[in-house]
Amino acid sequence: MLIALTSRGETGGADTSQDDRLARHAIAAYIPVMLCKPLELPPEVAKAFVRDMKLFFKATGHEADEIAAKQAWLLKNHLPRGAKLRIADIKELFHQMRDHV
Repeated sequence: MLIALTSRGETGGADTSQDDRLARHAIAAYIPVMLCKPLELPPEVAKAFVRDMKLFFKATGHEADEIAAKQAWLLKNHLPRGAKLRIADIKELFHQMRDHV
């Protein structure tokens, strides 16, 4: 699902505050609820995540998607049974952690 947030001038005077609220609500509905207990990863998995994150930002197109898919598969092995993790979630994690590594 792709949601584009627009500024007030681009909608021809429509009430964008309501549009923005609806867009944020739709996005929040797709973001999974984080676990109450922090996820503990083995050091080799965490190092592979950071390595692949750096490769993700150097890659383009399908290569970046493949890297995110690989990490989603690897991280799912360490989540509780029934937990959902999408490729979009991994991409968001990469973008949120970009400046912290």
